[in-house]
Amino acid sequence: MAISGLREVHQLVIGLPLTTLSNYHGHLQETYTGEHLIGASTSKRKSLVSVENVTVTSQPAGAIIHAAKTDGSLRRKTNLVIDVGYFTVDYLMCQGLKPFYARSGAVEGGMSSYYDHLGGTVIEQLAKDGFPKKSAIDHFRLEKALTEGIKRDDGSMKYTLMTGNQAIDISDSVLRSKVKLEGYVDRIVTGMGSNSLETVNSIVLAGGGGAFFLEGLKERVGNSHEFVALSQGQFAIAQGYAELGLSSARKREAATT
Repeated sequence: MAISGLREVHQLVIGLPLTTLSNYHGHLQETYTGEHLIGASTSKRKSLVSVENVTVTSQPAGAIIHAAKTDGSLRRKTNLVIDVGYFTVDYLMCQGLKPFYARSGAVEGGMSSYYDHLGGTVIEQLAKDGFPKKSAIDHFRLEKALTEGIKRDDGSMKYTLMTGNQAIDISDSVLRSKVKLEGYVDRIVTGMGSNSLETVNSIVLAGGGGAFFLEGLKERVGNSHEFVALSQGQFAIAQGYAELGLSSARKREAATT
């Protein structure tokens, strides 16, 4: 807001992981409503910003709102939203857009833990291939390798990690490391409770790591569900928040006219 020059905010939307939503919902709503002095801590001049309305919701809620705008049929279905974040994998079960928090939750670890696991497997591979021993591999490099994977003629994926000026095929390491993602899926199914997955029509994947979950999910739950992998899933939650904020603003405006 300091950079944009905005001094009056009519609607602010804040998202929380499902693990902290109930504890901090009211506190954040109260804290961020009203006037605030913003600016760098070392700045002598602060800017006064007024926030009129605050909505606090879960992070996966933004994804289902955005997905439902793209595919209106999701509003009439039972959905499971899986938000694959960096530190947690949040899952939200909902009827249309109405959440069932008793069947929702979060799995600690997220993509950061997966990248740690994959990095260790790649280090073992590099050592066997005669490369100098490493203690860790940067997560950004691993993400780049996964994002830029190429489908082979037989349908399998080839993943390449650049080491110096050399391209290393790490496809086998990626295949061996999928057990980490499969563990997340098992914990989600367990956390939802017995038979909950059978009532789900559509599974919506969001977050930066959403696309990597698709194969493991299909192997785990079969072909009895519709899978919705949002394009540019890393932005889906923010886009959903923008849509939620605009909708809330329109409703208030309609109520006052």
